[in-house]
Formats: sequence, structure tokens, C-alpha cells
Amino acid sequence: MLLALMLATAPAAAAQASKGIPNGSALGGQVGRLWVDDTPNTELTLLAFRFSTLRQRRLGFDLEAAFATGDDLDGIDLTVGTAYHLPLSAVGLLFGVGVNAVAAGGGDDAGGALGGQLGGTVLVPVFTGAGLRFDLAYRRYFTGGDGFNAGMAGVGFTSLPRRR
Repeated sequence: MLLALMLATAPAAAAQASKGIPNGSALGGQVGRLWVDDTPNTELTLLAFRFSTLRQRRLGFDLEAAFATGDDLDGIDLTVGTAYHLPLSAVGLLFGVGVNAVAAGGGDDAGGALGGQLGGTVLVPVFTGAGLRFDLAYRRYFTGGDGFNAGMAGVGFTSLPRRR
């Protein structure tokens, strides 16, 4: 009888799992590294708070507020953008673009910059309503007439929408 019940519910469980992470909001935090391509030995540690609206196979809103710290430089980085949510059976993928504004203080590098971002995120459910997020991004900042490239990698936790 138990075997018959398991066989009867297996297709429904497989169909539920194949739908991926449902639509809704994902709020979390992460730690990461930001490195600047044009300046050797310039790496900053990031503490970021992330908010994403997940809409399966559609564009959603993406927001990041990051606090960066390094040897002689501290800063705040705000990114606002949009991300396409591609649900897979076990994880969710986000592909996004956004605009950045950064304010930095300390040493000779004090000032601000505006820029753009192209990135990707993998959302991995761990518990019901919670999971891990892995982010990679390429950023291009502009300061006056100059510009510089930066890369960002982070790992953190996130809330995930629950299936209704």
C-alpha cells in the first residue's frame, strides 16, 4: 500500500520540483570581494544586502546596497537594476543589468563614481523559504573622464518565496 501511494504521488512531486523557485521576493545578505582590474592589489571586502523580485521567465527588480572596506578605502555602493529569472528544477538563475553609484572615502581615492553592471546569480534552496545565493558581476565605473573595470563575487543567504 505504501509503495502504491509513493508511486501515485511521485509524478506530482516531480512536477512540483520542476517548476523551480516560485514568483515572489528574495531578501538576503552576503559577503564578497570586489577587485579593480586597473589597479593591482586593490581588493575590497563587501558586506551586501540584496533584494530581488523573482518573476519566472520575466524581468524583475534587483537592488543591492553594499558596504566595502579595504586597506585605505571605505565606500558604499548602490546598484539598481533588472534581472531575468530562469527557473530550473533545483535552482534559480538570475541574469541582470543595472546602474551603480559608489561613494568612497579615505586616502587619495576619496570621491564617487557612476557605472553599469552585468551579472548573474544562482539561487539554491536549502530549506523551505530559505536558501543560498552566489553572485558574479562585471562592473564598469566612470569618474570624470576616466573609467575603470571591477569584478565582484559573493556568497550569502536569502529568503525565498514559498510555493502556495
